[in-house]
Amino acid sequence: MGGISQGWFLSGLFIIYIGIRCWRNPRLGPPLPVEERANWQEKVSSLRAVALPMVIIILVLGGIYFGYAPFGAAALVFGAVISAAVYRKLSWDLIKDLSSGPQN
Repeated sequence: MGGISQGWFLSGLFIIYIGIRCWRNPRLGPPLPVEERANWQEKVSSLRAVALPMVIIILVLGGIYFGYAPFGAAALVFGAVISAAVYRKLSWDLIKDLSSGPQN
């Protein structure tokens, strides 16, 4: 958790660096051809595909950041079960496999 602010800072610096390089030399970052660009429907459907995992990540990291590490672990497990149910992968066999522990 101590590296989050540094990670955001470095990500911002990389974005600025790439933007300046592409502004000075447009051949380094050519735009996508119009026929290969995604329309709004494709963008929304791809965003919907990553929304649930992002909520789980935010819950877990938020729990850890605010000092509720057991909450972070519980949120991860709860989010994984909800995610499996949403994606229709949840079954009793899966729960039995999870409760038996790691397999060697």
